[in-house]
Amino acid sequence: MAITFDGQNDRITTSSQGLNLPTNVAGNLTVGGLSVGAGGTISVGGGGTTFSVNNVGNLNIAGQILCSTISRTFSASGGNTITRFGEKRIHIFTAPGTFTVSSGAANVEVMVVGGGGGGADRYGGGGAGGVAIGYIPVTPSPGSYAIVVGGGGAAGPYPNNNGSPGNSSTFSNPNITTITAVGGGGGTTIDTPQSGLPGGSGGGFGGNGNALGLCVGGSATQPAQNPGNSLVTNYGNPGGAARAFPGANAGGGGGGAGSRGISGWPGTNCWGAGDGGDGIFFYGSYYGGGGGGSNQSVVHGKGGLGGGGTTWVSNPTVPGASSTSNGSANTGGGGASGGDNPAGSGGSGVVVIAYTT
Repeated sequence: MAITFDGQNDRITTSSQGLNLPTNVAGNLTVGGLSVGAGGTISVGGGGTTFSVNNVGNLNIAGQILCSTISRTFSASGGNTITRFGEKRIHIFTAPGTFTVSSGAANVEVMVVGGGGGGADRYGGGGAGGVAIGYIPVTPSPGSYAIVVGGGGAAGPYPNNNGSPGNSSTFSNPNITTITAVGGGGGTTIDTPQSGLPGGSGGGFGGNGNALGLCVGGSATQPAQNPGNSLVTNYGNPGGAARAFPGANAGGGGGGAGSRGISGWPGTNCWGAGDGGDGIFFYGSYYGGGGGGSNQSVVHGKGGLGGGGTTWVSNPTVPGASSTSNGSANTGGGGASGGDNPAGSGGSGVVVIAYTT
């Protein structure tokens, strides 16, 4: 009889229905990292047949194992992409779906990212979607965990329009408190009579050409989410402020999950735009970068690490002379400001689940 071990799918397959094992087989049974020592048990087949391992480390089996596979305890499915990072198995949800636990139990790491805010046409960058990371016990009963992935906010159309906020993403199940990551704040346009727009990370302010001084960026609302849930850590930062001279502006970058947006600053011959705040790193990638701000001069604000959009302005007096990027899809990155041209929209959110195998 042949016995085949499939390491990729973690299973043993026999060439016939019955596998005869003698009694008192000395030592431990090890299968692809699954080790059963003294005092442990092995469950085989749908009927739940259990064999005990005695105190001297012997496997006592009389008769036959009438099954064809032995697999690891924890098993889960779902997601648009399943990959690996070191010892972690990673499920990535780029659209709404269901994470299903079919057997076993585990503590999984769940990162939920809201959609990024859209950039304003003049001159504030969109804030990144809020990020929430939790360490959650999951079981097969009930084994379905609902995933919602928020879309990014629309760009502010030219002229003089704010960017729209991003939408929230969630991870939920009747047995747990829902984990929520709210959308990023939209960037604000020039001469808006208010502070920057709030969001998971706040949007950058566009400036006020009619007054000198500093105009405050949008506040971060993600830190106040998931109240009372000690298993969840929230990430979000304010948007950058805008500094203004009469007739000229320097917009702030959108806030990022890892750092606040950079404020715009005035200079003697030009006015510098603020960069978007950086996002955070989670198993191989950055998420939640703020969108770059813009201004009335030949400079640009860079997007933050984690999908933040960047504005490149070559000639602000020529329509269409800027190249503005959207926040990257499924990062929660904020959209870039338009620099007197169309702005970038926010990137959609994402939910990433990781556990050790």
